[in-house]
Amino acid sequence: MHRQKTEHPQKTGHLQKMGRAKTTVYAPAAARNSLRPGMGGLLVLLGVFLGGAFGVGAFGVAWAADWPSWRGPEQDGVSRETGLPLVWSPGDKGENLVWKRLEGARSTPVLHDGRVFVVSRIGEGVNEQERVLCAEASTGKLIWEYRFNVFLTDIPSARVGWSSPTVDPETGHVFAHGVQNIFVCLDRSGNVVWERSLHEELGVIMGYGGRTHTPVVDGDFVILSFLNSSWGSQNLARHRYAAFDKKT
Repeated sequence: MHRQKTEHPQKTGHLQKMGRAKTTVYAPAAARNSLRPGMGGLLVLLGVFLGGAFGVGAFGVAWAADWPSWRGPEQDGVSRETGLPLVWSPGDKGENLVWKRLEGARSTPVLHDGRVFVVSRIGEGVNEQERVLCAEASTGKLIWEYRFNVFLTDIPSARVGWSSPTVDPETGHVFAHGVQNIFVCLDRSGNVVWERSLHEELGVIMGYGGRTHTPVVDGDFVILSFLNSSWGSQNLARHRYAAFDKKT
């Protein structure tokens, strides 16, 4: 077993059977320029993500809209929230800071239905893993985490946890893409809905740079960008996209 889900603190249900996603691979187009790696930075709707820490900073902890992907609900990086604080500080008693967690990652946190999700690294040396973390948005309390090993990659530790998770507002499912090219769909409780090994199935190539791309939900599909070399018409290494049925 190289993947593990840890629940905090309550049991969240049984593991679902893994399905097989329907896949369409096609060439990139300039219009798909939103499919870029998730970058850590200041995300005002959620709060802050700087220096390996993310927190929720606001006057209260209720939001009018979710932020289900790193580019926001409208995929344009714009928040329609009003009355947000213009000043904050990350100290223990920081100004306008409700809570914070120290998590080693470059992933951008996303927000859905009162929960915060982020991809981060955990552990050291041979025990180092990548994980999807779910925390309570109002308190920062850890609800569950889903861990998977780092393997078949020469990406350094500092780049583990690069891509950002994406939440599908329709189903509440969380999509995450790891540096080992594991692409997983989790339900709200952290159970596996389906999982794909992109290295094995599509010949996805991951270089030292580790710029793992962030999934994008579009209608019934979840779309992922990558570099791959496989059989037939895909024998030459090219930058390609794959569209997966988001539910299966």
